[in-house]
Amino acid sequence: MTTIASSITVDIPASAVFDYLVEPANQVHWSPNFQFLERAPTGTLGLGTAFRGRLKNFGSLEFVYDEFQPQTSFRMAANHRTGHITHRFTLSGEGRATTVRHEVGFDARGLARVAVPLMKPMLRRMVSDLDLQLKVSLAALSPP
Repeated sequence: MTTIASSITVDIPASAVFDYLVEPANQVHWSPNFQFLERAPTGTLGLGTAFRGRLKNFGSLEFVYDEFQPQTSFRMAANHRTGHITHRFTLSGEGRATTVRHEVGFDARGLARVAVPLMKPMLRRMVSDLDLQLKVSLAALSPP
């Protein structure tokens, strides 16, 4: 599995950051790769929550929260014809300062395995762009 990890620190309480990131409808704001939400989840967000969205370079995907620790961490997972995609978020903080650690994983299958060395720079760029967008989006949550 190819993984790309990163982290950012923001001046916003962890509970507010978690609530914002875990809501699928907000992904169009904090992820430059999430184009739109095609089908919102029903019910309470938690382990097993599923939703469908369109991701740049991957198309329409069904996402599932396959790990979920309220206010602390969650992981989204999706299957694509080229492999299994995951995105894990772990939050830690004290007071208003919150560190958001996130890790994108891609477990290629079939012919996509050959392209993994070429995909790593693309994944790194996607994570770097995501860090920038996360900072901008989360800053909007901060009271003046």
